[in-house]
Amino acid sequence: MEPLQPWNQPIYQAFNALSGSRQWTMGGAAAIPFSEIIAYLHWQGITGEDAADWLHLIRELDGAYLEEVNRKKD
Repeated sequence: MEPLQPWNQPIYQAFNALSGSRQWTMGGAAAIPFSEIIAYLHWQGITGEDAADWLHLIRELDGAYLEEVNRKKD
């Protein structure tokens, strides 16, 4: 695995912080709620195009995480 580059470490840290807000169901892990990501971005003062980029990247990380968790579950 390639090490994180300095520019993407804050996004990965945000993903890790937000992962605790995900729900777990009988079917496994659910996605991080959109509202939690928006609240985090607002709390951090990330707005405009930066917020859109962060939102996209966090959701991509979350999707990859969910794929891996579900793959292991099956």
